[in-house]
Amino acid sequence: GLLPAENVFAQGEPFSTSQLVPSSTFSFPYEITYGPNDSLWVTERVGKRVVVVSPVNGGRRTVLNLSTTVYQTGGQDGLMGLAIHPNFGKSSNEDFVYLAYTYDADPTAGVSRRTKITRFTYTIGTTWVLNPASATDLITGLQGSVDHNSGRLKIGPDDKLYYTIGDQGNNQFGNMCGIIRA
Repeated sequence: GLLPAENVFAQGEPFSTSQLVPSSTFSFPYEITYGPNDSLWVTERVGKRVVVVSPVNGGRRTVLNLSTTVYQTGGQDGLMGLAIHPNFGKSSNEDFVYLAYTYDADPTAGVSRRTKITRFTYTIGTTWVLNPASATDLITGLQGSVDHNSGRLKIGPDDKLYYTIGDQGNNQFGNMCGIIRA
């Protein structure tokens, strides 16, 4: 049966915390996901980079910079969700990382903020990066906003990719009476 709440933590081993990397070294970290070798994969919402952090010494390495691709001007848009393919690093040619981010769908006509989900292939060897040339858009044109994008991206137990779109901040403040299409 279930233990009462006050007994749940008393049963386990004590744990400790340590700071691997000062938070000031990131530009608005958004998603933190465990990757191979317990490395931490971090998206920077405003910095528009994907950074891998070593769990051993806190060393960090930028594996992708999307500063010319991601459109970010508000408080909750930019480079958001990240998911790592379940067969990543297993010699299956599926070294894929999926990213969700906002972009300007029509830069010539003002800002048309939308969200897309793109797959990148990790290049193992001398570069160890997410290859920008491997970018494959899986879905484009999703609603995008400066507010309440949510942007979480995960691989489910059924090996499908799931994305949470958020309510785009509709029906509040300057978005009053906006249709919620979440």
